Amino acid sequence: MHQKLIIGIDQTTDIDALLSLGVRQFYFGYLPASFLERYSSQISINRRYRESEQFCDLTQLLKIISKIHQQDGIVYLALNAMSSNEKLLHYAKEVYELLHKDVDGVIVANITLATFLKKQNYPNIILSNLFGIYTPQSAEFFIRQFAPKKVILPRDISLKTISTIATQFPDTAFEVFLYGDNCRYSESFCFSEHGYDSIGMPSLCTFASQNKTPIAKPNPAYKQIVNNSTLLESDKKSSIEYQINIQSAKVLEKEKEQLFYSDKPLLQMIKGVYFGNSSCEHLLSSLKEIVEAYNTCKKRHWNFVYVFAPLSSFSFEFAKNILEFLNEKKASIVVNDFGVLQMVKQYEDITIILGINFTKVVKDTFIDTMTPTDTNNQQLSNQKELASHIEFENKDVREFYKDLGVGRFAVENLEFSLDFLNQKPKIQLDFYYPYVMIANSKACDIAGLYNDTQNYFVSENCAKHCLNSALEFENGDIFGLYQRYNSIYKTKMALNIPEIISKDDKNRLIWEIFL
Repeated sequence: MHQKLIIGIDQTTDIDALLSLGVRQFYFGYLPASFLERYSSQISINRRYRESEQFCDLTQLLKIISKIHQQDGIVYLALNAMSSNEKLLHYAKEVYELLHKDVDGVIVANITLATFLKKQNYPNIILSNLFGIYTPQSAEFFIRQFAPKKVILPRDISLKTISTIATQFPDTAFEVFLYGDNCRYSESFCFSEHGYDSIGMPSLCTFASQNKTPIAKPNPAYKQIVNNSTLLESDKKSSIEYQINIQSAKVLEKEKEQLFYSDKPLLQMIKGVYFGNSSCEHLLSSLKEIVEAYNTCKKRHWNFVYVFAPLSSFSFEFAKNILEFLNEKKASIVVNDFGVLQMVKQYEDITIILGINFTKVVKDTFIDTMTPTDTNNQQLSNQKELASHIEFENKDVREFYKDLGVGRFAVENLEFSLDFLNQKPKIQLDFYYPYVMIANSKACDIAGLYNDTQNYFVSENCAKHCLNSALEFENGDIFGLYQRYNSIYKTKMALNIPEIISKDDKNRLIWEIFL
């Protein structure tokens, strides 16, 4: 009766009851005692953040796996953490070696583990929804790269797109969610912490939906900011835009010796423009706007880089026109999803830069201002150290992207361990300041103010109310959280770029003055 239903299980699950109902497909996560003792469970090698949601007893787990197989069932190991690094890979390998011969497939959600399994010639790779496979183009990318046994599509994908992808790749198995988890943020692009129940705060999505306040969107005079770190009185409609843009300009002015080794005014230190909106595909620039911006940059002898948001299928035809122009100009572009990366590979003269969405790390949303007690102080310290390592420190990951023609990736103004920048294969870095993107959504709270459907689903047509409206949160200033467009951002004003970045003049500081 329920043989095509796939259910996640943990140490509290009544497996006999599920088997008696006819359920025959399951997945689980396992955390070894050594990991739990050192890190607790909020940062995990799978997409579950509480010990109760895991298996922690290997003997109990192996008995359950055996029971499932005796009933002709299938069971998958979830190693589907959104992010990875050398330390997380160590523990994932340990669990893989323990269990891969006892399970029917391994679910992965990051390039680190996908490339590891490919090198092991493991035949049963299952790609998680956390890869953000929203389009046929992104499906094509992963099917060609990893030949997966199955692809799990995102929770917030339309039935129309599911049908299109499944039809286009009939030899690949696909899995979809029956339950969407009631969160409007795209799980592929949500970097908020989870599992710290002791702080008494709801999840980010609940906080945002319960505390939002619509405001008129200010449009600060950015040229005025760049010239002399001031705003016109008419632009001081919002303390957020005023404070952040002015403060960040003053910080850059103060730190310019460290950052640029120059005593020039800030305006004269600008070397290029990253043009475009990185969060919402409905804000793709018109070709006319791009041509005008490109020509302006060339007159000033500035680099021109066009920035893409994650795209849905309905945006690709328009994006092709943009890419044809940029290819002709041998320009650079920033990609923020695998579908656009797949499409751009067709254009020989475009330089590919990976955007923030490719540097997937858990980012402090509330716990940097509130102290959790779910973990002891040493575990919390270990978690922070673990989160400071990113996927690009893995040599295989850098080689994977270099083989695709990528030579540059992005980090935000967070504390990362970046020693690998001196190691081969070398890859350049874009350092974004002063905003940290916490979550991005295919749906949109701002559009939802005018059309409730868009609170939950991506729409092919959008009135772009975000050009005139924005959201602020009650007590949002305490946590530094603001929503613009379909994304939530957090500010980090203090700036201390590591010397390993600043000493290489091929690296770039990207000053974000877009809010």
